Amino acid sequence: MKNYSMEPKTAIILGMHRSATSLVAKGLSQVIEMGPNGRQFNDQPDGNYENLNFVRLNEKILEAAGGSWDDPPTEKAIINTSRKLKKEAKDLVWAYNSKFDFWGWKDPRTCLTYPIFKPYLRNQIIITVFRDPLQVAESLKQRNGFSIENGLRLARIYNERIMEIIKT
Repeated sequence: MKNYSMEPKTAIILGMHRSATSLVAKGLSQVIEMGPNGRQFNDQPDGNYENLNFVRLNEKILEAAGGSWDDPPTEKAIINTSRKLKKEAKDLVWAYNSKFDFWGWKDPRTCLTYPIFKPYLRNQIIITVFRDPLQVAESLKQRNGFSIENGLRLARIYNERIMEIIKT
């Protein structure tokens, strides 16, 4: 419920796929609004606690920038996406801000697309989740059939982008 006497707080969970972000989001969803729960997998029967609104927009942003979650485009390509997508990001953030005092989202793709959302966020709380990159790579190999080398490459890219977000 919205209390108009305070500015909304937004919790953003950042972490590579297969790094336990779903566990963190599940716990956080018990105390703040986290949006509609995402997809279910065999190892996550309760869902992955990804906000489907942010997942869909993040996928559109990555595609417009010439990439995907497993083929990350450059940060410059993401920043140069269309005004329409930036407006969608603004509208989505402001829609949650207008309804909730404290809300958040989890979608690993946000590690890549964060620069699109940053201008519209106030009182943000960044929660980072890191897992040993080799364990991430092994989990991606098991789930997606990726090579260990590709999994390590992806973990490095995501972790580097997270570190850049933390610096700012």
